[in-house]
Amino acid sequence: MVDVKINKIKPLDKLLKESRNLVKELMDLHFENVEHDEERKILEMKFFLKTFEFIRKKWNVRILYELEIHSGMNFNEMMRHMEGISSRSLSDRLKQLENLNLITRTVQVGRPPKVLYELSEKGQGIIELIQFIILYLTGI
Repeated sequence: MVDVKINKIKPLDKLLKESRNLVKELMDLHFENVEHDEERKILEMKFFLKTFEFIRKKWNVRILYELEIHSGMNFNEMMRHMEGISSRSLSDRLKQLENLNLITRTVQVGRPPKVLYELSEKGQGIIELIQFIILYLTGI
């Protein structure tokens, strides 16, 4: 059973190495063409931290993960699946994730109207990257 899992992951390892090489080439090109004085370094670090701020905020990754498992959840279903989160926090996080285009919010007509949350294509990509990172870090 373990051999089967390892054989399935070998192509991922190759993909990771190819991706790392491509990213390294792009970064090398960037560093060759842009002068990196202290001000530029600080500017890029702030951009990097702001870009990934959603990962550092409590509940964001959990919400994305829940939507990966249970696509098409409404607010109350999410509250039941996420013990410990307040309705205010969930509401705030859903708005933020929607503004980042990581989730979609669909209002279904009916009595009462129903609002469903799902991962967007961008959100699915984030989950795939996170899963890939977890596999890489665990050495599987």
